[in-house]
Amino acid sequence: MLKAAKQDEAAPGQAVAPKSAREAVEQGLAAFKERRDYAGAVRLYQMGMQMKPNDDEARAALYNMGCAYAKLKRWQESTDCVVSAINDYNLKLSVALQDDDLKELRDRREWADALTEVKGGLSRNSKIDLRTEAKTPFRFPRIIILGGLGLGAATGLVIILLRLVASLRGMLQ
Repeated sequence: MLKAAKQDEAAPGQAVAPKSAREAVEQGLAAFKERRDYAGAVRLYQMGMQMKPNDDEARAALYNMGCAYAKLKRWQESTDCVVSAINDYNLKLSVALQDDDLKELRDRREWADALTEVKGGLSRNSKIDLRTEAKTPFRFPRIIILGGLGLGAATGLVIILLRLVASLRGMLQ
């Protein structure tokens, strides 16, 4: 992440208008993290994108804008920003898959649909497998283990019933 911008010229509590894309991204990060002003952070990131940023600044602006949109629960805009950062500015998909700021977005259909559009994304079958695994973790091992336990219990029940029948026959004779 980029460091926060210096605001020597501003009065306390007021931010200086960014003069470069880097400053806009830094001020956006401050708004996002320190003040939790997600709408303000989005405005700053958009300003940064209009100031002809280099690739690093554009990647940071788009990705962090996606995080801010996710906090605002604007899922499609969030997805579009993150996908653009991945496809256009070489952000690694693993970053978006691990970031806590995008946790709610990853549970949404918009994110699942976007995974097929990103570089290094997932096929439809992989997406279905991941969703299934997320909803029912360790499904295959549970089937094996619980199936084995069930089979053992059924075998024990049959043996106990056969012994019970044999002992009842012995008592009746």
